[in-house]
Amino acid sequence: MRKQISLFMVLVFLLAGSLFAGNITVELPQIPSPGGTITVPLTITAIDDGILTFQAYVQYDPAVLTYVSTAYPNPQFPQIEWVTGVNVAGDEWGTNWFGSDFMPEFVTAPTVLCEITFTYLGGDTELNWGLVADKAPVKGQTLFFDPFFGTFNATLIDGCVAGSCCCGTYEWTGFEDNDWDNPNNWFVGAVPTSVNDVVIPVTSNDPIIYGSAATAAMQVDFGVMVTIDAGASLTTNGMLTNDGILFVD
Repeated sequence: MRKQISLFMVLVFLLAGSLFAGNITVELPQIPSPGGTITVPLTITAIDDGILTFQAYVQYDPAVLTYVSTAYPNPQFPQIEWVTGVNVAGDEWGTNWFGSDFMPEFVTAPTVLCEITFTYLGGDTELNWGLVADKAPVKGQTLFFDPFFGTFNATLIDGCVAGSCCCGTYEWTGFEDNDWDNPNNWFVGAVPTSVNDVVIPVTSNDPIIYGSAATAAMQVDFGVMVTIDAGASLTTNGMLTNDGILFVD
């Protein structure tokens, strides 16, 4: 009887995991103007459930990037809970995380899981999530698991270093403060110019423009206020979609 009950509970657990899978979006950055050393954060930009465990793989061109180290700045994901390395071919970084207390972590987006440091050798490369496990050469599959050990419905957004792929949309994060001209407040690590489309989503820091700002197309999401300080300016050379507030001080 006990075995039957245990089997029933396992089936219920697995069914719950498949029916109520969470949703997560994880992004790699676009780095249009790399220096000698670059940092690649793995950033959760949307999530609706706790993370029980995950495995993540990032592929790149070893002629462009050489792996240096991985940092773990997020106290919810301390270094002791990670297993990280690079495959023999030197073209894929991989990691596994599992909480030491065997409990899911509930995070607020945006949040950085870890930061990979590379030496930049020149040229350009895509930063691609590993999506399919392959043994020749060894490649990993990126998977995130919810509290029921079901796999998240994951949206994995690739990144790039230099090259034409880095001329796309610039997304505001407000990671550091509200200064439009602070590159650390933009997901690509650079301030947009007149040739870049811009998206301003809801974050903890709404942007304030203190100088002269320019964009191509620009989208301001509902619930966001973009402030143009006294004496500052914003020039939009494309379509402006304003579902929030543009406030001129």
